[in-house]
Amino acid sequence: MYVKDLNSVAVHTASHVKTIVQQGNANRKSATTNLNEHSSRSHMVVTVTARTTDGNTGETWVGKLSLVDLAGSERLAKSDTKGQAAKESMAINKSLTTLGTVVAALAGGEKHIPYRDSKLTYLLQDSLGGNSKTLMFVNVSPAQYNVKETINSLNFASRAKTVALGKATKNRETAQAQINKVQTTLGALQTQADNTGAKKSAPAASPPQTKGPSAAGGAKKAAGRR
Repeated sequence: MYVKDLNSVAVHTASHVKTIVQQGNANRKSATTNLNEHSSRSHMVVTVTARTTDGNTGETWVGKLSLVDLAGSERLAKSDTKGQAAKESMAINKSLTTLGTVVAALAGGEKHIPYRDSKLTYLLQDSLGGNSKTLMFVNVSPAQYNVKETINSLNFASRAKTVALGKATKNRETAQAQINKVQTTLGALQTQADNTGAKKSAPAASPPQTKGPSAAGGAKKAAGRR
């Protein structure tokens, strides 16, 4: 699944990781709605992947930490969002609904888990199932006006609590997996270089050829239209 504008950055220090997290948070957009003065218009997912190689055996072990801040679900009738904000709310609600469906499927022990129905669940599939350890916080509103949303959130939390995850274990990365990763990275860099080269080599548009008084008059009219 393709996730637009998803970036992967090599980091070597804790301060660099902190800087990347701050950049990701700065990329988020917020808006004022009837429900929230600072309503997030997108989710935020930061995944830190750590690799350790044994100097004696050459074996590589991989660990992954996903930090996720989900935007809250808002009913359009209550939030009174319009235009682009309404589209963002619908996209947020759809991904949260898919997350609820995935959690329900995991809790019910179903064979097919619809991770690919949403980019959010696709990115988090190895955190929601398998040999991972997941910690989830559900925030609810104390206002009586939002009691329906509060009940829905608590029901979701109750289902999530029943999901049984396997025991967290070390993940060994095979040599072939490392080769595949390098090849994928090189392919992405080559595509980026080709696209950059194509833009630089594109011929510049020639200015229109004009002559005589009638051409000057036409230029004046065009300028007036602009």
